[in-house]
Parts: sequence; C-alpha cells; structure tokens
Amino acid sequence: STQITYSLHEGSHVSIEVYNMNGQVVASLVNAELQAGTHTSRWDAQNVPEGMYFVRIMSDEEIVSKKVIVMK
Repeated sequence: STQITYSLHEGSHVSIEVYNMNGQVVASLVNAELQAGTHTSRWDAQNVPEGMYFVRIMSDEEIVSKKVIVMK
C-alpha cells in the first residue's frame, strides 16, 4: 500500500483515482468536498498486478498526475 498526501489552499471538491496503463480506473480513493489543509489517502494495491499506474488528483484549483510503480 502507499499513502498519497496532498494540500488544499482552500476548501474544494477533490477526486482521486488510480488508472492502469490502458486508462481504466482501478481504484477511486476520494470523491468528496474537503476543507483547506493537508490530507492523506491510502491506496492498497494488493489486488492489482505489478506494473505502472497513474494517480490523478483533481480539485477545483488544479489537476495533478503522478506515476506509481507497483512491485510485489
């Protein structure tokens, strides 16, 4: 598993999804209205095969994508 930490400058709707290399959503971690501040979400990758994934964090302010490699 891995922890994803992110900060919001102001309250915002936040969506965090994990995608495989084919662009399919393999996990939806957050879909909620959150207050300003630092937040942490946990992704348990136990049920996905090894490989590269992308985590997309979307808020009202911005969209950020990060590459994650799962190794077992």
